[in-house]
Amino acid sequence: MNPDVQRFYGRLPLSDCIQRSAPTLRQLDQLYGPNSGRVWIVPQLTRIAEFCGQTARWSTLQMQELTAIILQQFGQLTVCELSWFFQHFKGGRYERFYGTPDPMVLTRSLRSFLSERNMTWQRIEQDRANEARRHPEGLVGIAALKSYLARCRQAGKVSKLT
Repeated sequence: MNPDVQRFYGRLPLSDCIQRSAPTLRQLDQLYGPNSGRVWIVPQLTRIAEFCGQTARWSTLQMQELTAIILQQFGQLTVCELSWFFQHFKGGRYERFYGTPDPMVLTRSLRSFLSERNMTWQRIEQDRANEARRHPEGLVGIAALKSYLARCRQAGKVSKLT
């Protein structure tokens, strides 16, 4: 995914990104082959360093270690969620670099994001549960419709739906 999509996902509420159907970093390797997660992360990290005006880039070793840590500790995040995070990191919502790019600034910021994401996810689940309690007829309505269609079929008014 092109780092330019960070702007798109960054405009959305976090709850929308969480609910979008998108692969996680771990799934990228399964879907597109080994190292696909790394291949996705590296341009995102490079874009962050460039945006933050870092003339000294992460060394090859730092980049390898940082991508491995992100895959291991944050691999459950989707590419949409991470794109949202990267855009908001650049917007100053999380920690910032001083001097040279520091991988630990990014991992601490990801930890903060993960907490925020989990709280947002809990709020989404709570809203769904509240909605189900307020409108239990949603499930009852389906059963009622099936019963109605069965009666109509018995009366010969509706052909069987497949």
